[in-house]
Amino acid sequence: MTYNFPVDPMHLNELGRQYHTAIHDKDLSDKQTKLEMLGNEIVLYSARWIYSIAIRLTTRGYRMPQGQVLKVNTKIDDLDELVSIGVIAVLDKMKNYDPEKGAVTTFIGPEVAHAMYRHSCYDKLVRVSVRNLETVIKAVSYAGDTDETRKEIAAELFTSESLKGSINYLFNAARDNYISLNASPRSAEGVELQEYIMKGDPMVVEDEVHRAEMTDLLNSVIEKRLTERERTILAERFGFYGKKPKTLEEVGKDLGVTRERVRQIEEKAKRKIKVALSKRITEDDLF
Repeated sequence: MTYNFPVDPMHLNELGRQYHTAIHDKDLSDKQTKLEMLGNEIVLYSARWIYSIAIRLTTRGYRMPQGQVLKVNTKIDDLDELVSIGVIAVLDKMKNYDPEKGAVTTFIGPEVAHAMYRHSCYDKLVRVSVRNLETVIKAVSYAGDTDETRKEIAAELFTSESLKGSINYLFNAARDNYISLNASPRSAEGVELQEYIMKGDPMVVEDEVHRAEMTDLLNSVIEKRLTERERTILAERFGFYGKKPKTLEEVGKDLGVTRERVRQIEEKAKRKIKVALSKRITEDDLF
């Protein structure tokens, strides 16, 4: 497939600005239609740019802002699949695009490249067992990621020469910290990842783990950054800890203050949480 639609970074930036505005416009009556229209146009104007990222990933490699170079071993005939993954990533990341932070290509490019890279690794990993992956992870921790280590493990794990090429994908997975379902997610000791899997829908695993981690982070911020009164008001207003949510009037009556005062404290607490979370969520959380 060829991508002949012109690459126009300035127009792509304008589309990103319009998309950002539409998402945050609470009064937009036909928001869904508007977003779909802009999304289709974004796909058209970003297709060649995404294709160029796929080419870089499969040739000289894509250099990330942190200095890491991502490279995948994919046949030229498979580029269309990578481009499709890139398109999905663009539409997903565009939801969080902030026009004030720079051009679309600068803001989203690394995330698109990383999405393609992860897809390529996952696509190859389905051909090997979790036991093999865990063996590689242990080897990396003891001997490091070297050509000699890779050759030794490939000889140990695979008898077929054609399968020995899979060792590179195993090492890429180990380097990126892909872990067993029996491992515990961050800040959830004693809980295994597989416990987050909902029957009948394996696609929810990542969302469930992310939601659990964000809940832990939110609880930490509330505990460390808010005053006792602010915590009490939020708990009463939003029904934390299994409580029934209360109105401003009800909370004010319980605390002996006015409805307006409760509202002011609530807004101040929410601002504190927003600021704290924006500082705690780092660039690594985007990938």
